[in-house]
Amino acid sequence: MNPRGTLFMLVLLVGLGAFWYFHDVQGAQVREEAKEKEERLFPDLEAGKLQSLRLVDSKDPDGPPLLIEKVGTRWVIRGERDLLASQDDLSSLTDQLASLRRVSVIAEAPAEQDLAQYGLDKPRRRLEIGTSQGARTLLLGDRTPDDRSYYVRSSQTGPVLEVDSVFMTILEKPIQDLREKSPLPLEPSNVERLVIKPEQGPEIVLVKEPAKETEGETSALGPSERWRLEAPIQAQADPRKVSEFLWSWRSLVAGRFLGPSEKTDFSKPVMTLEAWIPGNSTPLKLELGPRVQVKPGLAYVRRSDPQEVLVVDLVEREEQLLGHAAEDFVDRHLLAFAEDRVDRIEATLGQEKLLARRIRDGWDVREPADVIKDESTRNSAVSDLLFDALDLQWASRAAAGDPDSLAAPRATLRFLDKTGEVLGTLLIGPPRAEGGVWVANQSSGPVFALEEDPLEKMRAGLARLKGSSPAASASPAGPPPEP
Repeated sequence: MNPRGTLFMLVLLVGLGAFWYFHDVQGAQVREEAKEKEERLFPDLEAGKLQSLRLVDSKDPDGPPLLIEKVGTRWVIRGERDLLASQDDLSSLTDQLASLRRVSVIAEAPAEQDLAQYGLDKPRRRLEIGTSQGARTLLLGDRTPDDRSYYVRSSQTGPVLEVDSVFMTILEKPIQDLREKSPLPLEPSNVERLVIKPEQGPEIVLVKEPAKETEGETSALGPSERWRLEAPIQAQADPRKVSEFLWSWRSLVAGRFLGPSEKTDFSKPVMTLEAWIPGNSTPLKLELGPRVQVKPGLAYVRRSDPQEVLVVDLVEREEQLLGHAAEDFVDRHLLAFAEDRVDRIEATLGQEKLLARRIRDGWDVREPADVIKDESTRNSAVSDLLFDALDLQWASRAAAGDPDSLAAPRATLRFLDKTGEVLGTLLIGPPRAEGGVWVANQSSGPVFALEEDPLEKMRAGLARLKGSSPAASASPAGPPPEP
């Protein structure tokens, strides 16, 4: 074949392939997005830019309109007393409004006398949507016969449209149901600074560290974000403990709210909590006040801003919510890296060795040589060993006069990333007279005490790799017992 002809055919094929990709693949996606935007009632409306919602009901002319405004990142119901709106409800509502699409166009240019059949001659409701880019108005008439949609207009002269009625479900809630019932209505992962002031003892200050190259990592052990204690001690904080503390408060639900005439003494709060998140100039502040005398476990919580008093049930949850000291948040994990950073594991447990490298669907095990062929068992055995190592937490530090605790470790486990950098080296030493074992992260690091010896469990994992039970393993956990 003529080389020039072959080259021409190759160029033609490449060109056709490129045309197919950009027109049929990428082009289809672009056209679909353009069509979706065109069908939206407010094409340029973005959920994050909504600043206010005002709903006027013409059938209740004497009643005040529902006005909800965004203050920082929080939505507040305005009235004689400002009330915090349900943040989940408002997040859902703003998303629904931004993506609100017309089901159909009922009349492009309706005559004035025809509007009555849609309830739009005198619209029952008018929804005013305030944004940083200007206001939008939605006039709501009657529901459609199937009760699934509303007849609406975006102006007095616009077409009559049919839109899904789901977005009105939240706006039609009674004010009491629209209020935020969690004492801590924040996404815990958004909190950047936390101050806990117990009734007795020094205040605890926790600060989230700026994200580094580990941003976006995940771990089966919990969040990969990093926290530090700034007061009353300076130490690395355990992000799991911080997250659990915040979620414990976040998941509480108010049994009721106190009315304006109900007074409670907050002059000596049991605990005060302040949480900062980006976008707010002031923290969300909680004060745990006195107990409710009617029923054991109930307590008053004052939340600001706006200031509201809630009744919450602390039964069986006081350990997670109260009585914390700075030491409770200290990160005691021996290994401080995310699970998905580990690319290679090199371990020596007594006389047995493990050499495993991460592959796309699991782990490639080079040692032991007689590894089991079942991939599921092999992958879970290696992952469990990694998980167990990452989950180890020390109970106390070794005494200063005990420098040889790990001179001859019974086990060494090295964890490396894709570049070959050592993430951590775990040394497991001899048993302690008081129980447990000595351990360290790298030979030069401080020596700690574990309450339980993890080596037997790790040997059981190696036995699973070889398709045998722990008892069948011939490798001892340490030196043989003396006769």
